[in-house]
Order: sequence, then C-alpha cells, then structure tokens
Amino acid sequence: MIKLHVDRNAGHPWDGRPGFDRMEIDADAQGELDDAIVQAEAKHWQIWISAHRDRAGKPTAVFYKPCRAD
Repeated sequence: MIKLHVDRNAGHPWDGRPGFDRMEIDADAQGELDDAIVQAEAKHWQIWISAHRDRAGKPTAVFYKPCRAD
C-alpha cells in the first residue's frame, strides 16, 4: 500500500528557499515505490532522495517541484 503526503510551499530541499512543494511517498514494497516514482516524475516531481526507512526497511522517497507546477 502507498501512503502519500504533500507539503505545499515547504521550501527547496537543499536550502529551504520558498516556492517549492515537497511530497513523501511511503510504500510496503520496493516495486510499489518504483511504480509511484515513475508516476510522480510524469507529473513533474523531482526525486530528492529514495531510501529504506527505519528498521522495518519500508521503502520511501521524497520529491520536490516548484509550487503550482502541473
């Protein structure tokens, strides 16, 4: 199962400057996350980091894009 969270105008991941949205995707399996990454990139999200979260090893990815980008 995919969990998705979007923070509007959260700031750029490198320097915090305003004007960027942030999205986090958590998945139960790597294949689910891989599919979600493809879908997010098709909607102009740029991947910032992809890793496995905590001891449970759940795959997660964080994205950003300029505010109001389609």
